[in-house]
Amino acid sequence: MHPLNIMASEGGSKLRLDRHFHRVQRSSVKPVVALLTLAVATARPAGAQAPEWAELWRVVGVTLASPAALERGPTGVFWNPAAVRDAGGLAGGVEVLHTPEVVNLSGVLAALTYRLGRVASVGVGAGRVSVGDLVRTTSSPISEGEIPVYAQFLGVVAGTSVGPAALGAQLRFHDARLDARAEDGVTLDVGFRIEGLGPFAVAAATHFATPRLEKRPTTDYFLAGECRIGTSHVWGAPAVVIARYGLDVRGTGAIEQNLSGGLAFGDRLRVDAGFQREAAYDRSNWRFAMGLAFRAGRYVIAATRGSGINDVGATYRIGLSAGVLR
Repeated sequence: MHPLNIMASEGGSKLRLDRHFHRVQRSSVKPVVALLTLAVATARPAGAQAPEWAELWRVVGVTLASPAALERGPTGVFWNPAAVRDAGGLAGGVEVLHTPEVVNLSGVLAALTYRLGRVASVGVGAGRVSVGDLVRTTSSPISEGEIPVYAQFLGVVAGTSVGPAALGAQLRFHDARLDARAEDGVTLDVGFRIEGLGPFAVAAATHFATPRLEKRPTTDYFLAGECRIGTSHVWGAPAVVIARYGLDVRGTGAIEQNLSGGLAFGDRLRVDAGFQREAAYDRSNWRFAMGLAFRAGRYVIAATRGSGINDVGATYRIGLSAGVLR
C-alpha cells in the first residue's frame, strides 16, 4: 500500500507529517436504478470523487482475514454493496478500529439495512477515521494546538436479487479534512455476489469509484472466489472447510492479493485466517490476518487482527451486529 504523506501549511511555514505503512431486478431493480440516477444527478466535475485523504480508510483493510468482496453482514456493505441482501429483515452493525501507537489512527463503521420482502433491500452506512496526537509547532517545540486529520462518509445503499446473484449499489458522500484544508466528494459503488454454484461462490465490487469512472488512487476493484472444500470434524464438531482467493486492483494499476481459508461451524462459529500480499516502492510483503466470529442469539460478535510488518504493531477490528426484526 502506498504511504500516507500529509503536509499542512500555515502562513509561510510548513509542517510535514509522514505516516508510512504498507497497509499502515424488473420492479426489483428499481432501488438500484434509482441510486444510479441519483449519483449521476448529484455528481459535480470537481467533487465527483473521493477526497485524497480517503486513503486513510485503507488501514481498515489491514484487518481483512478474507477477501474484501466476500465480506458479509450490515457493515459488509462498506466493501461490497451486495451485502445489503444478507439480512432477513432489519439489521444493524458497528465496528471499531484500533491501530498501533506509531500509527495512532482510530475508526468506526456503522450500518443499518432492511430487507423489503423478497425483491429489494435498502440501507444506510456511515464511517469515520481520524489520526490523533498531531500538534502544530512553528519555531519552538511548544504545541500551538491540534491538527485535525480525518475522513468520513455517509452512504445510502440498495440491492436486489436475481436468481443466485445478489446485486447492490451504494452512493457515498465524503468529507475529509487536513488542518485548514477540507475536501468533499461523491462516489458510486456497485457489487455482486453469486452463490448456489455448487461449492463455489464469486463476488466483485468497486470501492470509492467515481460516477464517471475516472482513474483515482483512492479507487479499488475487488474480485474474489470461494470454494467449500468439504466437511471435517474439528474439536469433535462438524465444520465446513472453505478456501478463498481475492484480488484488489487499485485505480493506479497496482495489484494486491488475498489467500485465506476458514472453518464454519454452521452459523454459530467461524474462524478465518489468511495472507495479504501488499506491494509498495517496488517491494512486496505478505501480511497475516486472522478473525473469529460467533453468534449468540440474534447477535454476532466478530474480531479480526492484522499483523504488523516492519516493526509496526498489530491492528484490530472489533464488531457487533444484530438482526433486529425479521
